[in-house]
Amino acid sequence: MFKQGMTIDDYIKYLQGMNKEIGDSSLLFGIISAYPVFMVLAVFTVIAICMYQLKVKGIPTRDFEIGLIIVVPAAVLGASIFGKIFLPNYQQWSNVFKIVFFWEPGTSFFGCLFFGVVSGLIWFSYRSKETRISTWVYFDIIVVNILIGQAIGRWGNLYNHEIMGWDVDYDQIKWLPSFIRNRLFYFPNFGEFKTINGEYLPLDWVSKYKENTAFLTDYVNASNTLLSEVVQEKIQFKAPIFLIEGILNITLWLILTFGVKNIHKVINYKNNPWVTQPKAFPIHWNKNYKSLPQKEIVEWPTLSTIKYKKTKEGELTLSLKNVWRKAFFWKTPDYEQNVQLFNKNEEWKKQYNIDKKKLSKKMFKDKYNIQIRIFNINPYSKEITKANNPENFKVIMSGVLTGCYIFGYGLIRIVLETSRRPTEYIISNHPIADFIVLSLILTIGIFIICINQFISPKKWREVGWLYEKSY
Repeated sequence: MFKQGMTIDDYIKYLQGMNKEIGDSSLLFGIISAYPVFMVLAVFTVIAICMYQLKVKGIPTRDFEIGLIIVVPAAVLGASIFGKIFLPNYQQWSNVFKIVFFWEPGTSFFGCLFFGVVSGLIWFSYRSKETRISTWVYFDIIVVNILIGQAIGRWGNLYNHEIMGWDVDYDQIKWLPSFIRNRLFYFPNFGEFKTINGEYLPLDWVSKYKENTAFLTDYVNASNTLLSEVVQEKIQFKAPIFLIEGILNITLWLILTFGVKNIHKVINYKNNPWVTQPKAFPIHWNKNYKSLPQKEIVEWPTLSTIKYKKTKEGELTLSLKNVWRKAFFWKTPDYEQNVQLFNKNEEWKKQYNIDKKKLSKKMFKDKYNIQIRIFNINPYSKEITKANNPENFKVIMSGVLTGCYIFGYGLIRIVLETSRRPTEYIISNHPIADFIVLSLILTIGIFIICINQFISPKKWREVGWLYEKSY
């Protein structure tokens, strides 16, 4: 049935043969609207992965669970509002309230991300004062896993005939399963057709089509094109951008989760733990001690028990993951040094608050530079960071993964954006504004990476907080 050159009329007759309407194409298994199903599936998948990763890192999940009640509704509303507010249909006063109808086609991922991030930032920042867990710790987990949710959600776009790419012949997409390739085209906007009396096209018009096609000449769209003419137009099949973007999202997730997050295992090749302290880290790559008897292994306090593997000879060895847990991530910093740093830091804060109240503005400005006054710089931050990484290992700092996600997904969008319909841009129908926003997103991603990797550890770290490790 489906072939290059088929018309809307052919497609309607195909539907009639199965007693279906145009809208049935958006149903999953012919039963339920696919879009909200994939949206819900995406949300719960992201939540499940985040819960697992939080438990693996030993982070309490209570604040995350409460945060979901705030973040998920905000993100869903943001997606709907941003996705519809720039469309002409929703700029009429009679329809403007429908911008919050998230179950209808027309959602913006960046609207979802913006509202979700803002609400999450407010909640986790508020809770961090009590839990002393950096907001970036949560963001590095949640934001990266959103990529999986995006890949799942794109299947809802397929069923809504959205997020298509460049023109292709039907033969070029025959390698795809029929349920995909037979949806790779845009429908005309049947919702805008109405009579001269203002009566819109009824939803069940396809069922009437078989009996009498004369009524089609009664309906025109905003361009004064008759519905009878539109149904004779050829269907233009499209490339599966939704699928390409989904694959790229999963690829980026794999790179961030298993690549960037573990890059310290590669970049410290000259300063590996088993090179600097061979007897503390028996491992396959240790030239001197691939395994050791338990009594010969150098130990020190860690936040949790390090698990060793026993060899056939009865000696102990470590996995690469546990080497880095023992060397850095779970290593307990020097207690006395940390206490001294904490006391000095608290004393400085106390004196700062006293001076802020008692000193004149000029004296206060002379004593404390603009970085401390405006940006709340901690003068002991660099010393605190050094105390928690005395071996000077090169590691990815808390917050960098969030920046990598923003930069990476922004790059994916820029590459694929020109293949989309203008109505599917971040800023619908405004290509210049759209690419300005995308460029800004890339810049924000780079900024977050640089701030968290190179500046934040020297300016804002405090004793007793959880960042990429517990300080």
